[in-house]
Amino acid sequence: MLVAEMDVTDPELRSWVREVADAVGFTLGNSGGCCRIVDVAALGPAANGVSDPRKSAKPPSRDRIVVGRRDDSDALIRAAQLGASEIVLFPGGGAHLEQFLRAHQPDPRGAQTGRVFTVTGARGGAGATSFAAGLAVAAARGGSCVLVDADPASAGIDDAVGLDSVDGIRWSDMVDVRGDLPATMFRGRIPHVAGVDWLATPLGTGNVPSWMAVMTSLVAAYDTVVVDLPRYRLAATPAFRASVSIIVATLEMSALSATRDLLSSGRFGVHPTVAVRPVGGPLRMAAAVDAIDSTRLVEIPNSRSLRGSADFGDLATSTAKGSFAKACRHVVDQGVD
Repeated sequence: MLVAEMDVTDPELRSWVREVADAVGFTLGNSGGCCRIVDVAALGPAANGVSDPRKSAKPPSRDRIVVGRRDDSDALIRAAQLGASEIVLFPGGGAHLEQFLRAHQPDPRGAQTGRVFTVTGARGGAGATSFAAGLAVAAARGGSCVLVDADPASAGIDDAVGLDSVDGIRWSDMVDVRGDLPATMFRGRIPHVAGVDWLATPLGTGNVPSWMAVMTSLVAAYDTVVVDLPRYRLAATPAFRASVSIIVATLEMSALSATRDLLSSGRFGVHPTVAVRPVGGPLRMAAAVDAIDSTRLVEIPNSRSLRGSADFGDLATSTAKGSFAKACRHVVDQGVD
């Protein structure tokens, strides 16, 4: 369980710290945890006659980060006297606080067993959700698989695969979940079709703080986890180690340019796969090869059966057919980053 101790009484500062912590997946408590977040206003006035405040600081039992306001003139001195390892000042400093918390997250790789495929569209309408569904159906041929829908802006994967009225766990059921989750929690409880479990995000659910706990449980329970992760959530969603990272693009210069930007961001591992749909304009695959510096470039063939299939709840069965399904199986079988 990711827990940080918070000793912040200023309501505005407290709300700001909680917002940053929720984005990283930390639970804030009054005691315990792997690190402390302390309000500089609670430290009292700076001690007089101390030439080097760092020499008077007691070694902290845990790493500490001090938060304060920019108009507090001696905040730095008091923080040093406390023995703080870091200090951030409000407003601003949110990125620094986020980095501090991320550095204290336990590495999930030690517990990871299943493969993780992350699928991100270079732009809206690129077909990332359809390709993620195809990957999940292909992966389920060789073992257990769950598709994680991480897009609260869409109508949810439930509608696309015809499971909107089927009972089972959704992300909206886990908004308040905290702590470690057993690997057996989700198997048999998530809506299931075409050999795949589909963990849906109902419209407007948002980024639940339980993300890391749920992902850790899923990866321990399933052979393959496919995550449909929209690009606008890349920064807001804590990363999980992906076996294969995939960017889905179309043959449009705007999409190819966006793909280059995503590749250069460093968020997609060492050898991400770029899956290109040959739609969008007069360009050919040769243009994608020239525009994108990637050693893993695959073409996703057009599939008539996919057109409108999501609108009729038939996405799962449509992605299992023909050349589209063959392309998905190729990506599943191609290896690990």
